[in-house]
Amino acid sequence: MSRRWLLGVSILAALALAAPATAASSMSVTATGTGNVRVLPHNRKSNASIGAAYAAARRASVPAAIAQAHVLALRYAQAAGLTLGPIVAVSDAQNQNGPVFYGPGPFFGPFGSPQFCHVFPAHKQTRIGPGNTKTVVKVKRHRTCFVPQFGSTTLTVTYSATAAP
Repeated sequence: MSRRWLLGVSILAALALAAPATAASSMSVTATGTGNVRVLPHNRKSNASIGAAYAAARRASVPAAIAQAHVLALRYAQAAGLTLGPIVAVSDAQNQNGPVFYGPGPFFGPFGSPQFCHVFPAHKQTRIGPGNTKTVVKVKRHRTCFVPQFGSTTLTVTYSATAAP
């Protein structure tokens, strides 16, 4: 029984000595950055043009989101007395506490995904004849397009960190 006890104590001692080294090597700093780029379509009345401009703005907003996250991570690391290392992970998961209209993922616009333009019927009633006894209903259609102001991306970036000397 003393052999088992000695083996158990030696395993626990090895784990206790290895734990600080593991904890120091697994430190990290996480920051969230958002990049916004203006949506500038060539034709504000074309669904395809608005969709292409929105997609281009979303792609262009990714480097800005990473740059903002890097600035914030440097600030956090300095305040905690750490030295920032390379990027370990990047995530575009959103906080689900409220409505997100233009975050990562597909665009859910006012007319469905990815519809930026829609045709609405407009009814017009006119009364004609003596005493306004006859009513004529005319249906006109008008097209409405919605152009989002910005294409944005929100990223959570995790950096490795080490204790500053």
